[in-house]
Amino acid sequence: MRYSLLLDKLEKKLKTIELFRIMTILTMIGIVMLGYFLNQDSIMIFGIGVGIITFILLVKKTSNLKLGINKYTGLVDVYNQAIARTNGSWTDFEDQGAEYIDKDHRYSWDLDIFGKGSLFQKINTSRFLSSRNRLKDLLNDNVKFCDDEIVERQQAISELANKPWFREKLQGIDYRSNSVDRDIGDLLKYLDIKNPIYNKGYIKLLVNLMPLIFTLSIIYGYLQRSIIIPGIMFIINIIILRIGYKNRDQVLKEISSFSDTIFVYKETLEHIEKHNFKSSYLKGFNMKLFSKGIAASKYISMLNKLTSSISNRDNAYFLLLNIYFLWDIRFMIKVNSWKEEIEEEFV
Repeated sequence: MRYSLLLDKLEKKLKTIELFRIMTILTMIGIVMLGYFLNQDSIMIFGIGVGIITFILLVKKTSNLKLGINKYTGLVDVYNQAIARTNGSWTDFEDQGAEYIDKDHRYSWDLDIFGKGSLFQKINTSRFLSSRNRLKDLLNDNVKFCDDEIVERQQAISELANKPWFREKLQGIDYRSNSVDRDIGDLLKYLDIKNPIYNKGYIKLLVNLMPLIFTLSIIYGYLQRSIIIPGIMFIINIIILRIGYKNRDQVLKEISSFSDTIFVYKETLEHIEKHNFKSSYLKGFNMKLFSKGIAASKYISMLNKLTSSISNRDNAYFLLLNIYFLWDIRFMIKVNSWKEEIEEEFV
């Protein structure tokens, strides 16, 4: 399969890049040690500077390769699922919808709508809780449609039936997330918690001013051959980060846990928004994704960039950079700014 070959190539490239990352770190350490033994600060600064720049570029390359691997892994999964549906091995699908079994329902129990070997197990391609629940409601006849709506939905199905490439890419995007039990609605409820202190002007001034002062203290300390002033600034920044840390850490960890889910939503919305549909049902659905001429993916994309940055809190280098730039506080300011922009557009 073409996608499998592309996936193998990307995985080999990723292993090579990861090897280069290790070599970069070792080389940087070697150059710094050489500069230290030769008492040449310029060699040490050069080694650190070039090493950090190279490492950052390799990290970016690694991130892009992982996105590509996730993309083609999803497409391979979609094809494998489609093959399973045609050769009868779909009964091995993990998601059976067994939790939806209702023996008191007027027909779903007798007709094997849910559970092992059920209709749900065969046709379900949803990856999120809300979409699974929606399919459950449709199969249980909990959602009612008038005659015109039924005709419109049939026309939409006919249109999508002739666009396998559209469906495959859409499913491939969804299969990049394992967060079946998570929905962006849960995150939005969490984001609704107010943190007004991060809207204060003096807080925004603080996070912009302190890194500048820290930088000047480092320059001063280097010129004076003293670590006292930089050390004092280091401690001051730690104290600033400790204020309100527990609440801030809880919020940022929760937001970070939705990173993959938000990425999938962003990719899904962008895929749907840029497509021109013909059937009235799909046209109407697409129109709902725009408010005042602005695509919903714009706001999800902003949130995606934010959650991707926040998820870097788990990286080893984050601790020092957080102390230097007060990133945790910056993240909270950006979260509040995003919420305010959403409220201005939709409330």
